[in-house]
Parts: sequence; structure tokens; C-alpha cells
Amino acid sequence: MTETRPSRLSSVRRWFSEPFKFKPTMLFLIPPIFFAFVFILYPLSEVIYLSFTSYSGFIAPVWIGLSNYKVLLSDPILSISLVNNIIWVLVFLVVCNFLGLMLAGSIDIMGNKLSSFFRIVLYVSVLLPTVAVSYLFLALYSPEIGLIDALFRDLGLNALATTDFLGNPSLTLYAVLGSSIWQYAAFPMLIFIAAFASINPSLYEAAIVDGANQWQIFWRIKIPIIRPVIVTMLALTYIWNSQPFSQIYTMTKGGPGNSSQVLVSYLFEAAYSELRIGYGSAIAIVIFLIIFPVAVIFFRTFEK
Repeated sequence: MTETRPSRLSSVRRWFSEPFKFKPTMLFLIPPIFFAFVFILYPLSEVIYLSFTSYSGFIAPVWIGLSNYKVLLSDPILSISLVNNIIWVLVFLVVCNFLGLMLAGSIDIMGNKLSSFFRIVLYVSVLLPTVAVSYLFLALYSPEIGLIDALFRDLGLNALATTDFLGNPSLTLYAVLGSSIWQYAAFPMLIFIAAFASINPSLYEAAIVDGANQWQIFWRIKIPIIRPVIVTMLALTYIWNSQPFSQIYTMTKGGPGNSSQVLVSYLFEAAYSELRIGYGSAIAIVIFLIIFPVAVIFFRTFEK
């Protein structure tokens, strides 16, 4: 007979129905509860409250109900920021993790010395400050002195040699996104390499005996086995990259013409440049409602 695990609901009911008994181990709950209240629950409750007020930071908040949210629904800049945010997250999610997976697959079949060398070299970009990388790409994208346009000229592609990557509204967001992907693709790479290292080598040996090549081993053995790791990386990538700010603010400040504006940069502009903190808090709630449900779905999928 197999044992059945008690459901979470029954465990909660039993916890509340039993008389309270203090246990010394409960003292270990104090630090996480304190941290959750001071750094998560209290700030979140304050943001929710301020989103229903008109507040500039200099006078007491004035309760205005749903006015901020009504303005949000008809705000054209918020619509642009939301679309840009979705594009940023989806492109970064797919491209960054795909590059990390391909790099990990390539490094995994190298020798130990060569593998160690490429891990270190490729991971250096992750260790660099985001602002420093942004200024590096500002120089690379420059139409006058940028190496990218110089490369186009050397290749005889004169039509592309004068491309203003950060001045063209159609290219700006993707140009900034490219700098972020370049910087962070090595992070999932390192995680995937560690996941590959945990696979039993006998599986590879059996596949090689059956005539499989490295490409087939990669797709039919490695990828299925590390699928939980891939799902986790997708979730982490979504969470940490749903709020891009440093690259946008450093390279374009949301321009030209709000073409590279995202939700966090628009929040910063509304709350701190225009001193509409109540309206900025409403934007923060929108960001929270976008990130939280998808993150829960990701982790629930991982648990299954």
C-alpha cells in the first residue's frame, strides 16, 4: 500500500485546529518573517496605497481613488512602454537562453583546458557593470566612430555604414536589447554547463555505440534530461529581465520619441522626473501584475 501525502489544505487546517505550542525552532522563523514584512509586504502595501493618491513627495498624499488607473488606460506612452516591454522580455528570453544553450553544448564537448578557457572568457561580460557595457555599445553604435559602421564600410556595405542604431525609432529598442543579450548570454550558459555535467556519461557512450553524433546526443539526450533546468532558467530570465532600466536609461533615456520606453523607465520618468509618484506607483502595480502571475505559472510547471 502506497502512502498518500497530506494535501496542503489539510495541513493548514490541522495547523490552525491544533492548540498553539511554542517550539524553540520557531525562533528561526523570526528573520524571514521580519525580512518579508519590512522589505516586501510593507513596501508593497505602501505602493498600493500611493497608487490611489495624488502625491508629489512634498505634500501629504491626497486620495483620488481610481483616477490614476483611469489615466493609465488612455495613456499612449504606457501602451508603447507595455508593447516594448513585451518585445524586450520575449526576445531576451528566447535569444539569451538559446545562445546560452548553444554555447553550453559547444563547450561541453571540448577538452578540459579549452572548456575552462572559454567559460572564463565568455563569463567576463556578466561580471561587467551594466552601465559600462551600455557606454561600450554607445561607442560601437556611433555613426561617426563606431566599429560596427566601420566594419560595414570595410565590407563595402556603404548603405549600412551610416546606420544610426540609436537614432532610428525602428532600431533603437533592438540595439539596446542587443547589448543586454551580449552581456548576459553567458549566465544561462554556465547553468546549462553545470546541468550537462550531472548527466551520466554512460548515456553518451551508449548513444555513440548506436551511431549517434554529437548533434543528436545534444537534442535527444542532453536537452530532455536538463528540461527542468531550462524551465527554471526561463522563469529566472523572465523575472529578472521584466524590468529593464539601466541599459535603456543609460543609452537612450526612452527615446527617440519614446520608441525605446519600457515600463520601468516610464515609471522612473513619471515618479521622479515629473514628481507624479502616485501615478508612478500605479505603473508599478501594473508591472507587478504582469510579472507575478507568469512567474507563478513557471514555478508551478517546474514543480510538476
